[in-house]
Amino acid sequence: MEYKIKKKVLISGVLCLLLILVGCAKPDSQPQKTITDMFGRQVEVPQKIERVVAVGPGTLRLLTHMQVLDKVVGVEDGEQRAQWGEWGGPYNIAHPELDELPTIGPPHGGEAELILAQNPDLIFFYGDPGAAKSLEQKTGIPVVGVKYVDIGPSRDELLYQSWQLIGELLNQEQRAQELINYTEGLISDLKDRTKNIPKQQKKRVYAGGISHHGGHGIVSTKIPFPPFEFLNLDYFSNPEEIEQVSSVMISKEKLVDWNPEIIFVDQMNLNLIKRDLTKNKEYQTLNAVQEKQIYGLLPYSYYHRNPSTILANAYYMGQVIYPEQFADINPEEKADQIYQKFVGAKVYDQLAKEYGGYRKINLDSN
Repeated sequence: MEYKIKKKVLISGVLCLLLILVGCAKPDSQPQKTITDMFGRQVEVPQKIERVVAVGPGTLRLLTHMQVLDKVVGVEDGEQRAQWGEWGGPYNIAHPELDELPTIGPPHGGEAELILAQNPDLIFFYGDPGAAKSLEQKTGIPVVGVKYVDIGPSRDELLYQSWQLIGELLNQEQRAQELINYTEGLISDLKDRTKNIPKQQKKRVYAGGISHHGGHGIVSTKIPFPPFEFLNLDYFSNPEEIEQVSSVMISKEKLVDWNPEIIFVDQMNLNLIKRDLTKNKEYQTLNAVQEKQIYGLLPYSYYHRNPSTILANAYYMGQVIYPEQFADINPEEKADQIYQKFVGAKVYDQLAKEYGGYRKINLDSN
């Protein structure tokens, strides 16, 4: 009798395990196709994709751009604003519903078990290709690598191709092309407004305090700096030597030697920037400091680059530097037009409330 009971318990346990395994398995009958992801990997993916997650810096932002958040079934901890107070990127602010989604683990990779719990059809991934392969092995779910670094010289082969890949997989090819055309239209407009300005009338400008793996002071910048490229501005360094936008920490001497007439600062790091400009005597000689020509920008990065903010900032910078060429532009309204197109909502006022809007910076105030 005891043997029969044990046998029944064993059989029941095996059946339960089989049911669990069958429940977790993807149906073999679902049509598949093979695609090449941005890492050059061949990935077999379902023809029909209804449930996705985004892993790694900027990946959820790309899905927001492609208007497919209805397919997202979980997000990393860092994408939920409730975890970080009022801070956030334009896409987080535009979509508070992200706070209600289940967590799939910490930033920069998630957690395999938590991703599995949401049963996605596909994982979009930004990061190391080796980590993408490892995640695919751990979950048994196809992982598609995406890339983007900035909205600078390499935007076509990185940002745009990632939009196109996501669009292809989630039936949003038209949206991808629409956003590419819109972005190129803005860049062309910025360049056209400033292309005929004589060299002797161009201002010496600098943008500092740009975040990169954390906050930094005034000497942190980008070369080439996309808004300066769009506005046909000169640099303190030669951007042609760098193939794509790079984060750079310049020396104090380099900044003093360049002696910018106008300085733009990323307000995410405003406290660090103010400390630098007020505590270092070398900077008191800068024209921009003496003439109080320091202006605040919205954050360049938030868990990777903010393409919409970079473009919005460029219009504000253009108006500050060349008011005649940008006389028809209201920077706040232009920012909202851009945010509406990229993330589906006008979020300038909320960003301005959290970080400080487009304004002149007073180094003497708290």
